[in-house]
Amino acid sequence: MDYPIAEIFHSLQGEGAYVGVPMCFVRLAGCPVGGATGACTSFDRQSFQCDTDYSKRYVLDEQKLVTQVREQHLCITGGEPLIHNLQPLIDEATRRFKYTHLETSDTIPLPEWMTTSEVYVACSPKRGFKPSNLRYIHELRFLVGPSFDEHSVAKMLQHTDCHCRVYISPINDGPIINNDNLKRCLALLQAHPEWVLNVQLHKYLNLP
Repeated sequence: MDYPIAEIFHSLQGEGAYVGVPMCFVRLAGCPVGGATGACTSFDRQSFQCDTDYSKRYVLDEQKLVTQVREQHLCITGGEPLIHNLQPLIDEATRRFKYTHLETSDTIPLPEWMTTSEVYVACSPKRGFKPSNLRYIHELRFLVGPSFDEHSVAKMLQHTDCHCRVYISPINDGPIINNDNLKRCLALLQAHPEWVLNVQLHKYLNLP
């Protein structure tokens, strides 16, 4: 199957449980969340301008794509990768003994075949997220700024099928720490000690 590629790059995972792990990142083109303008809204109604370029640059089938993965871990990201049929790609990666990660906005239901797969699913939920996906998501990632809605997150986590690890990151200006947002994160951790601070390591190391 042919996949529209925005970019393929090799870096370290900067967030979540696999922070610091070398990965091949495949950014698939297309995203229904931000639309043509790139204006996004998180699930708790924080508005922001998406700075990710997810426009199509070229096309690869699953075999040619996976041959570019020199690492043990493949991370499929976007845009929103779930607008594509990922089964051929993930099957090919598994056949070549690659461990697959998926980064999603949780605005599209996970296909049934993926709910029984070993894909590691990380989610930064946007407006229109699907609570039915929560039972299959391994980690939730939230950006914390002045309008972060702690109560919306707590309500989400009350879903009976949700067993996700929660990671929170202060919104910074690139590698420059925003102390106010960091203080907000630290206060949240006092109230929710089961949550984990995320520092978006790749930005501090100036990695892609």
